[in-house]
Order: sequence, then C-alpha cells, then structure tokens
Amino acid sequence: MRRILNTLGNVLLTILVMLLVFYGIAFVEMKIMLKDNFEIFNYTFVIVKDKSMVTDFQKGDIAIINRNLEYDMGDKVLYINNKDKYVISNVMYKDSISITTRCNTCSKDSEPIENSKVIGRVFAKISYLGWLIILFKKKIVLIILALFGLGCLIASRFIKYEPKVERVLPERKALTPRINDDKNDLNNQ
Repeated sequence: MRRILNTLGNVLLTILVMLLVFYGIAFVEMKIMLKDNFEIFNYTFVIVKDKSMVTDFQKGDIAIINRNLEYDMGDKVLYINNKDKYVISNVMYKDSISITTRCNTCSKDSEPIENSKVIGRVFAKISYLGWLIILFKKKIVLIILALFGLGCLIASRFIKYEPKVERVLPERKALTPRINDDKNDLNNQ
C-alpha cells in the first residue's frame, strides 16, 4: 500500500510540475510579451470555443496552427476578424490583398479579410484536450491536485507496510540405505 501511495503521489506531483512549467511559458508569452495565444516553435495553439466549424472542430478541441505554411482555397485558416476575435474558417477565395472565408455552419461567405490578419493554416487538432486546459486554468484545481499529491506522499511515510514473507523449505528426499554400496566399500578396503 505504501508503495502505491508513494507512486501515486510522485505521479501527481510530476504532473503538477509539468503543468506549472507549461503555465510559466504561457504566462510569459501571454502576459509579459502580450501575445493572445500560446506559441512555440512557430506553432500557435488555440482552444475552439464555438461551434461554427462543427464538422471539423468540436467545442473544446485544440487547433494547432502553423504560421509558416502557405494556404490556398479550401484550407482552414486562423485569422483575426474585424471585431478582433480569433476565427477558424475555410478559405473560399484568395487574392494578393484579401481572402474570403466561410464557416461550416454559415450559408454565405464572410466579409473580405486582409491577408495581414491571417495568422496561419490549421495544421492539426487535438480532440477534447481544451476542456482539460480550461479545467486546469482554475486555481482551485491546481491547489487540490497539489494537496492530494502531498497527502499521498505523507500518508505513504506513516503507513506501516510489511509484506508477508513465507519461508519455503526445500523438499527433503527420503534417505535410503545403500547396502550394496557399503559392501563394495568394505571389499575395496
């Protein structure tokens, strides 16, 4: 039991440290450098918060946007609309100045958007992980996770666990007298 609690406490504390490192990087990116989304190695991570792209993205998915990839008609792009909100949509028309997009649930195209407002092309998605990130943004969840991990480590130090050790004796073979061998020994002497 002690070993299980110790392992569980170590796992929870490792997860907590990884989350704190992730939050530290995200904090520097978003609060100090004043970026709107978390970026690493030219990839932007955006949590989908609406159902406008419902066949491709569900609410709570994480869209991974590559800033270096060129986009063309039919690709999904992340851009900043005229209301300064991030939007993922399909490119319907593209020229050298602007693009026209349409979401999956819309019946008509959006207003033309300048190419400078396009952040990048959607590279991949991670399903439902956004809900976990939204949950872990709440400070109380991190506090509970840390307290539970520390509680498991402390409990593992106070629990007396002594495994049952059963001593197994090897089987003894029955001793049989060697009458013939003894006579041969006497004759050889």
